[in-house]
Amino acid sequence: PDVKLGCEVNLSRDISKFDLLEKLCVEGTDYILIEMPYNYWDEVLFDAIYYITLRKMKPVMAHIERFFRHSNKFESLLDLDIFYQINADSVLEPKMNRFISALFKNEMVNFIGSDMHNTEARPTQILKAYEKKKKIYGVGCADYLMENSYRLVENREVDSFVFKKKNIFTRFGK
Repeated sequence: PDVKLGCEVNLSRDISKFDLLEKLCVEGTDYILIEMPYNYWDEVLFDAIYYITLRKMKPVMAHIERFFRHSNKFESLLDLDIFYQINADSVLEPKMNRFISALFKNEMVNFIGSDMHNTEARPTQILKAYEKKKKIYGVGCADYLMENSYRLVENREVDSFVFKKKNIFTRFGK
């Protein structure tokens, strides 16, 4: 396999001002994997993401499904020009099914990532996750997710859904 360097960049309030931020993009691309903070989300963070896009980088929000408790602020994310990734392990986790289904139905998933840290304690489940999504949403959905992954590592434009600008998460109690 062709391996590309990349990392999740913890989003901080002043990250968009870092001189060498482009060096943290996936190797050879303009795509930068952003990890949102777990404890707070505010307009300053959304501004930081916006300023990253002004620097011609393309933010990908890592494992969006982990941020269920911030779903009332997702509408602010929809105004930003970013992409969304979920983890394969979460796709296979029964307790995450309802929220991930809402993300898919509302066209807020562009990628499935492995979030693999090693081959023993945290091996990749990505093929199982693709198969599960193919069963639920059809081969077109699985092809879309796979093609977007190829586009990202090749630094081509990623296909994005037309996001619905409404608060889709109210039925989850937020």
